[in-house]
Amino acid sequence: MDLHSSRLRDPAPATSETAELWARLAAPELEPGFLDAWLTLLCAEIGQVSTAALLTRRADGAFAAIAAWPGRVRIGHFRAVVELAARTAEGQTLTPKDEAEAPPLNPPLHIAYPLVISGETEAIIAIELQKRGDVAVQHAMRRLHWNLGRLEGLFWRRRAESETARSAQAVRALALVAAADETDRLPAAALALCTAVAAELAARRVSIGMLRGQRLRLTAMSGAASFKRGSRLVRALEAAMEEAIESGASLRLPAPDRTGLIVDAAHHALCEEGGSSSATTVLLLADGRAVGADTAEFDKDTPTSDETLALLEMLAALVGPGLAIRQRGERLVTGRLPWLGSTGMKRLTGRRFV
Repeated sequence: MDLHSSRLRDPAPATSETAELWARLAAPELEPGFLDAWLTLLCAEIGQVSTAALLTRRADGAFAAIAAWPGRVRIGHFRAVVELAARTAEGQTLTPKDEAEAPPLNPPLHIAYPLVISGETEAIIAIELQKRGDVAVQHAMRRLHWNLGRLEGLFWRRRAESETARSAQAVRALALVAAADETDRLPAAALALCTAVAAELAARRVSIGMLRGQRLRLTAMSGAASFKRGSRLVRALEAAMEEAIESGASLRLPAPDRTGLIVDAAHHALCEEGGSSSATTVLLLADGRAVGADTAEFDKDTPTSDETLALLEMLAALVGPGLAIRQRGERLVTGRLPWLGSTGMKRLTGRRFV
């Protein structure tokens, strides 16, 4: 097992350190160090704890550690008991298994206890307890339950703040959508939307492109009533939008997390060509499929914030169907013009008049 030492640690800090930890707990819950202090005091309260971790649910449903004691802890060390607690939504105990080492005479015990809110497991606290037996396990379970109660208020508040933030984003997005609703023509609606979004986000440039078959064509660009199709900037914008559509997700350059495989060469080229420092592209969706893309460029070289990305994605979801309807309407009209010019005129006037 990947423990820091085979010797049991005493998590109980000195008196001055205890006072400092409690002072950190008095700070706002989202301040750095709050959860570390909370976890350290919890381990001291339980006693006989060699390592511990607090995990919360990510957006993708997986659990990730946000606090650990002491210092770095290999989260995979707790994987089995955490998965069991997440699946059952109940406190669980397991004897850890490590094939690389011979089983100790008195193996420690892994305990995981979930924090369940509205039927969903929001967090799990996992500890390794050196002292076994029903009394020790019951004592640890009770302490975990009581101490997680303090965090429950934090998670309720974060959920409320998240709902409030989403409501505020929706109000902003609907106000921007109004700019596109003033006209039925696709180019004019897209241009009005690009101009409004650029002003709202203080962006260097906002552009919208729509798919025409398998090819994406630039439809509008903020600050430009017209643009030269085929120019280097237009080609760079279309390539960046196609890059996001092919990836099937929003793209941010620079990316906030580069741990995974990220294909953003076209976005790099766009920043070089357009003179911007960062760029974000979101997909315009209609009927569950991409019909175009919206690219926002900024002068700042930091990743687009999660809040800005959420606004752009919400806006794209709202305007995507409307822009797709306008595009289909224009195709219907332009598609009939050749027919009206030849066969249509013959049917309307008769062969003897043509």
